[in-house]
Amino acid sequence: MQPDPSDGEADRNRPTLVWRSRVPIALSFGVAAIALVLWLVTSRSDPAALRQLPPGERAALVERTLSNLREICRGGGRPRDFCRDQARILLDLPECRSACQAEAREELMADSAVK
Repeated sequence: MQPDPSDGEADRNRPTLVWRSRVPIALSFGVAAIALVLWLVTSRSDPAALRQLPPGERAALVERTLSNLREICRGGGRPRDFCRDQARILLDLPECRSACQAEAREELMADSAVK
């Protein structure tokens, strides 16, 4: 019995699994690289660079960072380094007023008490 030549053509015309799997992997690495760069920039933030942001962006940063502090950093299993960095960012921004500063200092005090 001879193989049907049309079977080989069908296999060649079918998209391979290798091609389809490379695109999501490349996208995943790209997203991970962007996330890493953003994390490095925000975790080692320069207070002067933060103050140079437009006021609207600084206000949004304060809101988001304060939200992180309240949602992620309260409780037992919190990521200490992240929470400490969030508190320091808040204290470096002029839009972080008295209540905001009190929460940030409270986080830094809680962090130093845990050590």
